[in-house]
Amino acid sequence: MTSQTFPLSFAQQRLWFLDQLDAETSTYNLLRAIRIEGALDAQALSRAFAQILERHESLRTLFISEAGEPQQLVQTSPPVGLPETDVSHLPAQQHDAEVMRIAQEEAAKRFDLSSGPLLRLRLIRLGPETHVLVLVMPHIISDGWSMGVLFREITSVYAHLTEGKPLDLPRLKIQYPDFAQWQRESITGGALSRQLDYWKTKLDGCPRFLELPADRPRPAIQTHRGATRHLVLDSELSIALKDLTQRQGATLFMTLLAAFQILLWRYTSAEDLLIGVPIAGRNEVELEDLIGLFVNTVVIRGDLSGNPTFNTLLRRVSATALEAYDYQDTPFEKIVEELELERSLSYAPLFQVMFILHNTPRQKFELSGLTLEDLEFDSGLSKFDLTLEIIELGDLHCTFEYSTDLFESRTIDRMMQHFETLLRSIVRDPNSQIADLEIFDPEGRSQLLVGWNSTQSVFREQGTIHGLLRKRLCGLRTARRLLTAQIRSVLPS
Repeated sequence: MTSQTFPLSFAQQRLWFLDQLDAETSTYNLLRAIRIEGALDAQALSRAFAQILERHESLRTLFISEAGEPQQLVQTSPPVGLPETDVSHLPAQQHDAEVMRIAQEEAAKRFDLSSGPLLRLRLIRLGPETHVLVLVMPHIISDGWSMGVLFREITSVYAHLTEGKPLDLPRLKIQYPDFAQWQRESITGGALSRQLDYWKTKLDGCPRFLELPADRPRPAIQTHRGATRHLVLDSELSIALKDLTQRQGATLFMTLLAAFQILLWRYTSAEDLLIGVPIAGRNEVELEDLIGLFVNTVVIRGDLSGNPTFNTLLRRVSATALEAYDYQDTPFEKIVEELELERSLSYAPLFQVMFILHNTPRQKFELSGLTLEDLEFDSGLSKFDLTLEIIELGDLHCTFEYSTDLFESRTIDRMMQHFETLLRSIVRDPNSQIADLEIFDPEGRSQLLVGWNSTQSVFREQGTIHGLLRKRLCGLRTARRLLTAQIRSVLPS
């Protein structure tokens, strides 16, 4: 192990503190499960991972405390284990459930950031030529972009080891600890002050949190227990949304974010609301091929005042988003620190709802002679009250990740229906004021009206209305006196 230590990046520091606060947390674990069909060389795959660890310092970094301050400590290459779990003896119809169970079990295990290892692999054998690779890493050393880099390089090294193909990985000019040190040194002084001044002005007087109507009271401490529900928007609606976006000179991200703001407004009546949006954070070409935590979060403040038309709201969202991009390098952690917000263990600071759009082509990775397929799964976790993630795969695939401490699945199912109906209403008439846009489909509206108007009640007693009310009130007073007497009878004198 090397003796040299490095400072943490701002994002790493926040995750390190969260890890210290909750010794059992696995909320910020990143999980990927890939089904592999074909004659897999497991030994070559293990050696490929070992070479990637040697190449990227972030994958062999530990996090220690020196004089109370967290530091990165880069190890020499630790051994890489690829343990195998054989479930081929189970009936085929049980394979998917067993794979999901094992994947969730691996994702739920906490990493010890001070001792490592911080990369966990497991190979599940379903048959002679069918496997599932489960990979788990803590978010403090990786992000979504990094996962793409990792698997792109794994395929290259695996082909080199199994077929002797040339290894064409670009030389890394810097490593993640270099970036963390540069960030600490560069985001200081006048540049940081100007960035922070913008965010302090932009977020001045912002709401403390967005309180969505929940099925259960908010717990005093977030557990991050969660679940996901899925919605696929059909081709007709997906194309209509893209056409609308083009006509308005916006981006698909801005159109969908504006629609999401309207949905939240209809649920909460909050005209001033904050939504978190992740930014890749790789503005320098030297960072594109690095594995590490570069993702930053910007806060988009929504202004739905005055019951604007959708097109007007879209222009507001576009302007706000473009401004946020100009100041995206400001670490989210510094913004929270500078605003001196009242902290609570019950909800996340600044925003409790996140929006994510993936509209770049999904990378397809191929190992030599093998077919790979990403498996979707429910991690059982939710970082925020609600996250809407949309992936553009021709049609738009929506995933609602939600806190199960707050919401029932049926509530989220209803929200997804409302979102789809809202989108259809928007493309039908984007010049409608947002209060006039539909969120109930005809069937849902009918059920709602019937439920609200089902006020009939059978009265078996005879008499005038005021006489029946007087009788009912007398009964309630009597019941209260009896209850009080019962309580007093069991209390010590």
